[in-house]
Amino acid sequence: MSRRVVGAVGAVVMLIGVGWYGVASASGDNDARSRFGSSAGWPAAPAAASLAQAEQQAAGARQGRTLAFVSETVRGREIDINEDGFDAGDFVVFEERVFDSSGRDRVGRDSVRCELAVRTFGCLGTINIRGKGKIEIAGRLFAPRDNVIPVTGGTGAYEGVGGRLLVFDLRGGRTALVFHLIR
Repeated sequence: MSRRVVGAVGAVVMLIGVGWYGVASASGDNDARSRFGSSAGWPAAPAAASLAQAEQQAAGARQGRTLAFVSETVRGREIDINEDGFDAGDFVVFEERVFDSSGRDRVGRDSVRCELAVRTFGCLGTINIRGKGKIEIAGRLFAPRDNVIPVTGGTGAYEGVGGRLLVFDLRGGRTALVFHLIR
């Protein structure tokens, strides 16, 4: 198959726009939001000026077929399970709309959950591309600016895929999602 670039505008990830994200130290003395910095939703996503720049930054890790989306979060929640501040075990859930590369035509949606561990975030998500299938992601973010999450499978046109998702913050609260898919 030829290389395909699909843009998506939605409210994401990889994702909430509530302006958080950090990781607490093992001693618990650092605020969980302080170490990972602000993001349009995905923890620790580095900035990119455009989808093209995000693809260029992701090119060093390129392998297989590339799909690129721009997303924007539609809804999300930060869940503080103990009501004692955002720390280990707390999580964020969010959903986004996915659009084509022009940012005008909706092509799908996603749903993501990122949970804070002691020093990492674990993210699980599904990106549904209408009429094509779903792409599943699952993995840990280990440090500020870590933006690579493994692709663990898919359905439909994406059945049997693996690879990686690279997440980048864009201007205006949007996020670029760049997939490198392999079979």
